Amino acid sequence: MLEEKYYSISDIAKLTKLTDRTIRNYLANGSLKGKKIGGQWRFSQNDVRGLFSDDKFGDDMKAKTEKAIISYYNNNTSFDTDNTCCNIIDIKIESKEARKEMFAKIKEIEKDDNKKEQISFIDDNGKIKMVIIASFDYIYKVMEVVRRYI
Repeated sequence: MLEEKYYSISDIAKLTKLTDRTIRNYLANGSLKGKKIGGQWRFSQNDVRGLFSDDKFGDDMKAKTEKAIISYYNNNTSFDTDNTCCNIIDIKIESKEARKEMFAKIKEIEKDDNKKEQISFIDDNGKIKMVIIASFDYIYKVMEVVRRYI
């Protein structure tokens, strides 16, 4: 039998680009369920899915995305280069496995790029809205990945 993977508060914060404190707040208000293992909170994939399907969490992520877009529009976003772009993508990918694979490949680009790009997405059962604020090179790399799945 395969052992289930568990995530820490820090893992979820990195995944969502939120702070550890914010994740703890979701835990405190019941939006995120988990269990303590060895004195530390751990979360299964089902626990994380539950958070992502929580209405409050969805509203918070939408607000965070809107704030990033407005900040970019008002020229309040600083990057290592003057050549940045805000890209909003609406796509539909039916296969859950294909979406999971695509998001993993995009995460790999983030790790390799190591810059201040901002990327957020909402996956509503295959209807994906993705907002990317980053260099043209980064957006091009992400779009190459996305194109393989649409």
